Amino acid sequence: MGYSKYTEDIVDRWVEDTRDREEAFYRQWSIDHIPPPPPPPGEVHLELAGKRFEDEEVFPVGKPLKFRAIVSGSAAPTEISIRRGTAQSILQADASASYTVPAGFPETIEIDAASGAYHRRHIVHFVEVTQIDRIEGLATEISRFTSNPPGWTRQQFDDFRNRLVELLSANTVPQSFGDGLVEYFLGVQLEAREDAAFSQRLETAFTMLKRFASFSDIAALITEYFRYRTNTFVARNSAIGKQSGPLAWVRTFFLREKPEHSGNGSSKRGIELVVPEVEYSCMEAVRAMVRGDELTALGMVTLSRKLSGNLIDRQREDRLRLVEARAHAEIGELNKARDAYRGLINSPCALFQAEATTFLKQ
Repeated sequence: MGYSKYTEDIVDRWVEDTRDREEAFYRQWSIDHIPPPPPPPGEVHLELAGKRFEDEEVFPVGKPLKFRAIVSGSAAPTEISIRRGTAQSILQADASASYTVPAGFPETIEIDAASGAYHRRHIVHFVEVTQIDRIEGLATEISRFTSNPPGWTRQQFDDFRNRLVELLSANTVPQSFGDGLVEYFLGVQLEAREDAAFSQRLETAFTMLKRFASFSDIAALITEYFRYRTNTFVARNSAIGKQSGPLAWVRTFFLREKPEHSGNGSSKRGIELVVPEVEYSCMEAVRAMVRGDELTALGMVTLSRKLSGNLIDRQREDRLRLVEARAHAEIGELNKARDAYRGLINSPCALFQAEATTFLKQ
């Protein structure tokens, strides 16, 4: 198994202020798919737009952060304090029991939510919208891996990590962004070596980078790639669904949505992502189906399976089966389509399972 380079076209709006649309989507996705556990008695936690704060959060500069403190049971009165460097201050609630933190410039603060002896601390980063991808030298560092993946060594990863730390710290960007990139590239390398530990690296990269998806195209692309790899395809609601984003064509295919058309197709730029060859072939199978080339799609399905080696990814196999089933159905090979759909009857992806059940009932 080797590596391939995937290029995604990003239209101009992705380098403009997308904070409201993207924050709404990613936060709603977390609410829908990662419901927080109920708080134990006496606990206090912070909440924004219905979602509980994670230990580390990222928000845009220029828009005050307004949140609520939620206590459970008969908890003691809440006290919210802010630490900036060595200075600490107490935050007072307004008439609606909300707390507001100004965000006038890039910085990292610590918010401590206390209720009696209980304390819950959160690290909050305020970053400039669109700043990250424009950091001078960042694209050069990433291209060291996207231009020549074979031969990655521990020393190369360590050097990459150290250079990222210097670049990011000089531009007030949290180090966790760079750590997420390293985790992603490590995951690609492990998968190319047929090491099942790649999935943990990919999930870690997603967890780190999803916070930065509103501020970085490469972070948005990697987080969407993770959702694609885990067969988690989410239809965007009417408020934010009109805009295109990374891997929109993949989501459109699997959800059977109408293709999205950009209102500003005159200015685009490409960003690159290194993926394993086996997965690149799967993506190319989907792309062939999007353009109506079923025979090429079936050929790419076969190639992806040949490249998989001893590392079997059940979620990828389900995607290949779905492509296979739709392709056979389109060219009139209904018996082969039924065979492929039968393999999806017990798929953990409810979307695939429902489509297979519907087809087999015909």
